Amino acid sequence: MNHNKKIIKSNTYNISNNNKKIIKSNTYNISNNIPNKSYIELLPVRILKNIIFFLRTTKDYLNLRSTNAYFYDLMLTIKIFQYNYLKKEIKFNSIVNSYEVITYDYNNSISQICYYDLLRQKKGLEKYYFKNKQLSKISNYKYGSKHGLEKIYFINNILKQQTQYRFGKKINNEFINNIDGTCKFIITYKYNIKTVKKFIGKNLIYNLNFLNNKIHGINLSYDFEKLKRYETFHNGYYNGTTKFYNFSGINEIYFYENNKKNGIYLKYNILNNINTIANYKNNKLDGNLKIFSNDKIYKTINLKNGLLNGKYIEYKNEKNIFNFKNNLLNDFFEEYDINNILRYKINFSNNKFNNIYKKYNYNGELDIEVFFINYNDYIVKKYEKTILKYIFHKIKKKYFITINNTIIKLN
Repeated sequence: MNHNKKIIKSNTYNISNNNKKIIKSNTYNISNNIPNKSYIELLPVRILKNIIFFLRTTKDYLNLRSTNAYFYDLMLTIKIFQYNYLKKEIKFNSIVNSYEVITYDYNNSISQICYYDLLRQKKGLEKYYFKNKQLSKISNYKYGSKHGLEKIYFINNILKQQTQYRFGKKINNEFINNIDGTCKFIITYKYNIKTVKKFIGKNLIYNLNFLNNKIHGINLSYDFEKLKRYETFHNGYYNGTTKFYNFSGINEIYFYENNKKNGIYLKYNILNNINTIANYKNNKLDGNLKIFSNDKIYKTINLKNGLLNGKYIEYKNEKNIFNFKNNLLNDFFEEYDINNILRYKINFSNNKFNNIYKKYNYNGELDIEVFFINYNDYIVKKYEKTILKYIFHKIKKKYFITINNTIIKLN
C-alpha cells in the first residue's frame, strides 16, 4: 500500500461546446475511484447550492459557473448582480427554445419577467410588477414586436390602459382609464387613421381625428354634452369651416385655407342673430366690417391688411363718422344728430387735432368755424344761413373783429 498521495496539478483548458464555455479547473487525483474531480466538487450539492446562493457579484458567479461542466450544469441559470443585489436571472428552456429573463428590484422582488427566442427577440408574455408584487403590466410579443392584448394597471389593481397590437402597431380600440376606473380616453386605430375621444365622467369632451399622426377632418369639442367647437383640418392645418358655440347656440364662424383665415367671418348674439359680418384675407381683417344691434347696423368699419383704413361709422342716437389711414385718425370727424343732420366737424392729422373745428346749426348749416393758429391764438368765423357775418381774431394777446371787411381792434 502506497501511503504517499500523489498530487498532480493539471493545466487549464477552454472548451467550446454549444456555446458553453468550460474551463477545466486545477484538479487533484486523490484516488483512482474519484477521477478528475476538484476538492470543492466533493461537497454535497446542498452545500454547493448554498455557496452559489451567497455569491453577490456577477464576476464571482460567472467565474464559478465557467469553472467546468459540473458547475455549469449546477448553475444553468445566469445571474447578474448589481451593488451586491441580484439584478437579473436568465434561464434557458430547451423545450421551447427560449430564454426566460427575470429582473429583480432592490428588495429582491420580481419587477419584470419576459422571454426571448434564440434571435434575442421578445416572445410570449412580458409581465411587470409593482413593489407590492401586484401586476402592473402584461404584454404579448411575437417576433420581437408587441402582438396581442396589453394591459396596464394602477397600483390599486384598477385597469389603467388596455391596448391591442398587431406586430407592433396599435389596432382597434385603446382604453385609458382614470384611477377610479372611469373612462378617460378611447382611441380607435384603423390603418393610418386615429380617432381620440376624451371623457370626464360620462361626458364626451372632444372627438379628434388624425391621419398619419396629423390632425385631419372634422373635430368636435364639447362642454357638458353641448357642442363647443366644430373644426375642420387637412393634413395638420386648419382648412374649411370652424364654428364656435356658446350656451345659446352658434357664436362664431371662420373659414380657413391652409391654416389661415380667409373669407367671410360671422359672429352671432345670444338670440342667434348675426352680430358681426367681416372678411379675412391671409389671417387679417380686410374690407368692410359691419356690427349689428337689435337687427340694425351699429357700426361699419373699413379695414385693409388688418388696419383701419377709410370710414369708421357709428350709428347710435346720433351718427359719428371717423376717417382713418393706416390705423391713424385723419381728415374730419363728423357728428350728426338723431335726425341725421350734421352738427360738428373736427379735423385730425395722424391721431392729433389739426386746429380746425366747425359747428353747424339744427338745419345742418355752418354756424361757427374756429381755426387755431397756435396754442394761444385763434380765428373764429360766425355764419348765418351759410353767410359769413363776422370774424373774431385773437393774435398775440390782442383782439380784433372783422365786419364787412373792416377790421376793428377791441380793447
